[in-house]
Amino acid sequence: MRTFTYWSISSFILAIIGFIFSMEFQSIAYWGPNRTLTMQWYWSGAVLSYVCSIAAISLMFYKIKSLELSKADIMLRSFGTVLIVISLFWTTFIIIAWQSGF
Repeated sequence: MRTFTYWSISSFILAIIGFIFSMEFQSIAYWGPNRTLTMQWYWSGAVLSYVCSIAAISLMFYKIKSLELSKADIMLRSFGTVLIVISLFWTTFIIIAWQSGF
């Protein structure tokens, strides 16, 4: 029985990191002096969320044609895809909400 491939595990780890940044980048905005709001950290968290999610997508589809995926790989990639979609939509929603003044 085949185990997880390197590409599936690394993609899943990046999806988790992107998901964490997408959930926490609003809190990262208050890393300024005396817990003040700094948009520099806000945008840094948002960019890291997008970068990790896009890197996870690219690793997920890298060399997919030459690999025979096991059921475990397919499940890991499916769960990673769900995390990526949630993090991309959530990050985009929060950015739009902050820019519109909510």
